[in-house]
Amino acid sequence: MVDRGEFVWWKLPDPAQREMDAVIAMWRVAADEGYYLAQRSMARMHSLGYGVAQSYEEAAQWWSKAAEQGDVEALNKLGLLYKEGRGVTQSDEQAMRWWRKAADQEDAEAQCNIGVMFEEGRGVEQSDVEAARWYSKSAECGYVPAQFILGLCFADGRGVSQIYEKAAKWFETAADGGHAKAQYF
Repeated sequence: MVDRGEFVWWKLPDPAQREMDAVIAMWRVAADEGYYLAQRSMARMHSLGYGVAQSYEEAAQWWSKAAEQGDVEALNKLGLLYKEGRGVTQSDEQAMRWWRKAADQEDAEAQCNIGVMFEEGRGVEQSDVEAARWYSKSAECGYVPAQFILGLCFADGRGVSQIYEKAAKWFETAADGGHAKAQYF
């Protein structure tokens, strides 16, 4: 049937995949030309394996290109890849490097990530005081996970004075923001 040049619909790629391939081709051109939003899209697709083969190595390359342009999401994602060693050689110091760049742009997620690194002593000297300081910055910016963690800090007196009223305030704020565990405090 195919040899006679007849149309065989089941031999053609899925229409949605053809459309995705066209979108990917356009994004790749834009990404190669330095557009950080296209680089971010390429990184997401490779991270998830959406429309392309899943590859943390390829994702890391695209996140790197967008991060070098100061894209906050890329800075955060690249920090996470370094912390977890996905697609790059694991390095807590590199994770901190990228998160500090995002935190310099007042990014609450990066601030919270830095707090975690100080709390765990990863890539930096362990310091509950520094961890609480970073959690506080993040919480003040409205980052719900940091609000919950800061509540725990005040409840336990970890890095800050033990002040139950402040703990309750942060738990309530986190619960209002949708944090499920905070609703039990």
